[in-house]
Amino acid sequence: MSANEEILRRLGELDGLYARDPERFELLARELIDCAIADFPPEHQPRARGVQFVVDSRLALHQSPLGRMFEMMDILWDSVDRLAAVLNDPLSVCEERRHCRSESRVIPLSARRQKD
Repeated sequence: MSANEEILRRLGELDGLYARDPERFELLARELIDCAIADFPPEHQPRARGVQFVVDSRLALHQSPLGRMFEMMDILWDSVDRLAAVLNDPLSVCEERRHCRSESRVIPLSARRQKD
């Protein structure tokens, strides 16, 4: 069974679960997200985990389900806006990304000193 089939099969379990058992809802949602990411090609999994980390971090700022929903809507619309920009003027977006990139600088950390 593919990850998508597993997710669709278990999606019904989420219905109403948050109201009954928020902790179980979070665990099941995490399982489904991890299952979906595991189905990505290996070279895309780190990026997907990074995006999920950003989403989780933004949602963690909100205590209420309504606040989390509004944050998810903001995330969605930000993505739609970026997609529209790419579709309408791909060369400009590519140039902007190229221009914004900078060379990474590795800062050496000194060895940890042990107390005598």
